[in-house]
Amino acid sequence: MPIHYWGQPYIQCDMKKYAKWIPFAAVVLFVVCVAIFVLPMLQYSGESEGSDSQKAVLTMWHVESFEGGSTSRRDWLLRRAAEWEKSNKGMYINITTYTYEQAVEMLNKGYTFDIISFGVGLGSELLGKLVPWDRADVWDNFAQSATVEGKLLALPYMSGAYMLFARQDVVKLSEPQQLVDKCLTFDITKRIGKNTVKLLSLDSGFVAFNNPVGALAMQGITGSLAVDTTKTQYNAYEAFVSSNKSVVLLGTQRDLYRLSNREKQGKISPLVYASLVQYTDLAQYVGVCADSKYIQLAQAFCYTLIDDKAQATLYSTGMFSVVLDDIYTDERYRALQMALQNSYVANVFRDASTIQADRQSALNTVNGK
Repeated sequence: MPIHYWGQPYIQCDMKKYAKWIPFAAVVLFVVCVAIFVLPMLQYSGESEGSDSQKAVLTMWHVESFEGGSTSRRDWLLRRAAEWEKSNKGMYINITTYTYEQAVEMLNKGYTFDIISFGVGLGSELLGKLVPWDRADVWDNFAQSATVEGKLLALPYMSGAYMLFARQDVVKLSEPQQLVDKCLTFDITKRIGKNTVKLLSLDSGFVAFNNPVGALAMQGITGSLAVDTTKTQYNAYEAFVSSNKSVVLLGTQRDLYRLSNREKQGKISPLVYASLVQYTDLAQYVGVCADSKYIQLAQAFCYTLIDDKAQATLYSTGMFSVVLDDIYTDERYRALQMALQNSYVANVFRDASTIQADRQSALNTVNGK
């Protein structure tokens, strides 16, 4: 008579009838257990993080916070990621570009990353979220710009620089130092239609967190200067090119690229250039999230961004190396590149209030207050 177990009939059987199958079933059970539990453990114990048989997708945020070659910087990272993936089978890096505002929104919503590329402004939002680095094979001034309380929190991997530009036929100067000395003293008017317009002696643009006036102050330039922080760097460039609004442009390496091309094409009269290499806040950094599952892999990729091979390719972006002092043949870029290793580099982890205070302090210094 059947016995019910948990509401289902349990059929009594003759164990002698099935006894001959017991050894075979035991062998099958043993093989299944080895396949499910033992082999994966042996496989894992024989591998290190990043081996060929592993697969991992690393999330990288690329946050743009200063004008001047944002597309070329992203494309440079994409090329470095493709090279790394080729050398590390099964490893992938998914790069997404964000503005400062978008990145802050993502962080506030609890989203995270494995690697983040960032510049001035976002650093304070990342404090407490990044893994400290044991070393940085970069120039010391750039390493110090990513150090907080003795801890290196990010790797600098490229930099920009500030410059002065003027038309030689307008300022009647040809030497860079003359332009530095006189950039705030030009008193030039121009006839435009029926009106006579007084040109700004010096014009500059801003983004949310950069401080071009800091470059003037660190260079020891003084005079009368008023600034419009709502004007973008590209607005200032366009005003300078129009020749109807300003005599001197305080710009960046991006303006060097644009204006050099115009000069070569005969679209602008010959220019005089002066480098303001005592100060920069136009560096880009990479950090690794402390909560990442792939910290060692992420750090390994980041280190490839500052090796000599990668740094030598920065000429394609118009940016400058933080490791090598000679990646350009063009004498203007070459001089900037070599001088940057002695620049004061603003700390990337300053908060917004500190950045604003530094801006005002620089303006006061230039105006002799």
